[in-house]
Amino acid sequence: VVWGHLVLADGPLDACMPPANAAELAGSVAVATRGTCSFYQKAMTLQAAGAAAFVLLNVQDDHPGLSMSGDGSGKGVIIP
Repeated sequence: VVWGHLVLADGPLDACMPPANAAELAGSVAVATRGTCSFYQKAMTLQAAGAAAFVLLNVQDDHPGLSMSGDGSGKGVIIP
């Protein structure tokens, strides 16, 4: 179980690049949108910014079933 304030990833909201508000994300539950890059990249970007966890918003209607996985590199995502 992870507890924390929900904080939107800022610049960009999709979390495909390091967020401009990394200091605010540290120890928080980051919120990001789906799309543009892989789920793995989003998780690693938010983890590097110090987020305790992240919630991914599905803002696209084109995929009724989703699967999230790593990239096969062996680098682990440790945040839920």
